[in-house]
Amino acid sequence: MTHIQWVPGSQQVITSHKIGLMRLYESINADVDDYVEVLDIRRIVNSDSDHGLLSFHFHPNFALGENYLYVMYTGNPQDVTLLPNNEIVGPRRPVEWGTIEDGGYQ
Repeated sequence: MTHIQWVPGSQQVITSHKIGLMRLYESINADVDDYVEVLDIRRIVNSDSDHGLLSFHFHPNFALGENYLYVMYTGNPQDVTLLPNNEIVGPRRPVEWGTIEDGGYQ
């Protein structure tokens, strides 16, 4: 287990597990095998070494209806050709990787 947190406004507890699972327990006193699996992202989580599903956090207004849960994990990227900060990083990419203009990456 990498993280445990109470569901805001309830006695329920959610745990995250390094391999990419999240489990919901009715209370902190629930039996270890008495849970509902609420998230399974094992196929996209890289759990080698210190990687994996590392943490999660509820939206600050979760108990008021903002039912969002933010998950932090390391994964195996499917496509790393387009970088979120491409304008900054793009010019620093090795020439042999190509450019957007020549179809080397998008």
